[in-house]
Amino acid sequence: AFLCNFIIKDGKFGLAPAVPVNSKGEISVGSVQIKMYFNAGNILEDTFQLEYLSAEERRPFQAVVRYRKERENKLSEEQTVSVTLAEHEETDLPVETFDLTQFCTSHRHAAMAGMYFIGLRTMVGHTVQFSTTASGLNLAPGDYIKVETEASPYDPALTGTVDGSGNITSATPIPNGIYTVSYFKQSEPEVTSEASNVEISDQKINNPALYNVLFTIKEKTNSANVYIVEQLTFNEDMTVQISASEFRCNDSDESELAILIKPRDDGRSNGNFAIDPPLGDVPTLKRRA
Repeated sequence: AFLCNFIIKDGKFGLAPAVPVNSKGEISVGSVQIKMYFNAGNILEDTFQLEYLSAEERRPFQAVVRYRKERENKLSEEQTVSVTLAEHEETDLPVETFDLTQFCTSHRHAAMAGMYFIGLRTMVGHTVQFSTTASGLNLAPGDYIKVETEASPYDPALTGTVDGSGNITSATPIPNGIYTVSYFKQSEPEVTSEASNVEISDQKINNPALYNVLFTIKEKTNSANVYIVEQLTFNEDMTVQISASEFRCNDSDESELAILIKPRDDGRSNGNFAIDPPLGDVPTLKRRA
């Protein structure tokens, strides 16, 4: 495979495919093989951390990849290939140059690397880190995991105030029902409390303890995302810390990155990228037997 990540596995340096591949080493757009699942049951409490990449780290760019062209019975010469997402072809994007002249000797390899770098910038938005027990753990860098998390997203429609008589003022009427709410009193702005089984009926709360507060209704949502394991580290208490990057997949667990960069069967670009010179237009060196 042309696209590999540098890893340390079992104390040894190595390479692992950066995208899913089949038995022939070709990019696979089939379902990703999930090695392990993680959720609140096997993620140690208070260890889960999520970090979003900055806007600077995610801005679109034009990749210019430098590679070394080998010529029979002649000195090698440096070539470049330019890669841009097709949707940004007419846009004046910042240029980022990647020097692969030490090991890259083909136009195809250089173009694939450029597509991969752009794909990473497009598809990877965050990383996660958490700890789990070592018992039964069967993971290595480069493996794919699925992590299920629970979140309470902010919704302005479920936020409001309660006056001294229990009357609710909100952007939109809140349906009658039993809710769990987070609230704080204006007299104690640094203290946030939570109350469950709060009944709201006709835009009114009948619990005096919740009068004169600002509140938001907590609605938890579950999400399960695929990640590629970057690093495994033993903690001092012999638990294992897992660091992983977002590996965006569709509903069938097929890699969106692989779908984005996989060339057509004839070796040419799939149309998602503008490549100059195009894939297939640069002859490869034929060596004598």
